[in-house]
Amino acid sequence: TTFTAQGAEAAYSTRAADWGVSLSGGATVLEQRVNATGTLTLSSKIGEGTQLQLTGSRQMAPAFFGVPGALISTVGGISIEHKFERGLTLTGNANYAYNEIAPTKTSTFESYTTSALLAYNLTRSITTSLLYSYTYFEASQVNFATQNITGYLVNRHFVTFSVTAVWN
Repeated sequence: TTFTAQGAEAAYSTRAADWGVSLSGGATVLEQRVNATGTLTLSSKIGEGTQLQLTGSRQMAPAFFGVPGALISTVGGISIEHKFERGLTLTGNANYAYNEIAPTKTSTFESYTTSALLAYNLTRSITTSLLYSYTYFEASQVNFATQNITGYLVNRHFVTFSVTAVWN
């Protein structure tokens, strides 16, 4: 159980068959309203050397930049990792988030991210990796006095190659 200045949340974790389940839920009090919050995480080993994880959450926090209300954040994601023979690992991730200021709905933030990482252990202390990542982030804000909508958009692809050496 976790208590904060705005609310409380209880958590429970268990294993069912080949799945790990983690669940938390509670309430946050913002702007004199009680709002439900929670997180669900499912994870499993599927097949030889493959891990899968699914997550989802809905959280509340006080709004920012002098805006009255609450920031409501809804997030979902999936991650999969497969370890091949001889030190080769492939990891993929995809996430989605939608955030809004409530009850005024003056601002929204939406983002998508995906990535794929291929890593290879050359030796016990040297690893090479190739990463591809895509990010889409869009924010919009409404000015009710002027009825103007302003926005901000990031739409990026990038690739990174790295060599990492670790000495013990």
